[in-house]
Amino acid sequence: MQILLKKLLLAPGIVEMAEAADGTQAFFVMNTFEPDITPVDWEMQPLDDLDSVKLIHTGDDSPNKYVPMIMVTGHSEQNKVTQSRDAGINELLIKPLSAKTLYPRIKAVIESPRLCRTQILFRVRPTAPGSRSAHLAHAP
Repeated sequence: MQILLKKLLLAPGIVEMAEAADGTQAFFVMNTFEPDITPVDWEMQPLDDLDSVKLIHTGDDSPNKYVPMIMVTGHSEQNKVTQSRDAGINELLIKPLSAKTLYPRIKAVIESPRLCRTQILFRVRPTAPGSRSAHLAHAP
């Protein structure tokens, strides 16, 4: 998959790339190479990319907690999609990989950026006992 992905990225002129064999190596590569977007594959070992995504987005020593990520996977089951989003994936690309499927995901990440995780916690509390209205309160 890495060879095909690299060819697809070279075609439109993306020339600055760094490669990693797995999620652990990707974490360390990001200390010297700051990517604008990181494509990841679900099936990597020893640290699968879901765990590496969580590490990059939440690790205290993370080089870039907010780097957008595109998950490239053969898994289209709803629970896998949910797990990807919960881990901080910005876009999901179901294999087979092609220019027609990859470029719109890259464009979406560039044109509609969104944080992978929110830092706002809130609770919904009733305004009065028995009341149907509510207000938002920040969590402690």
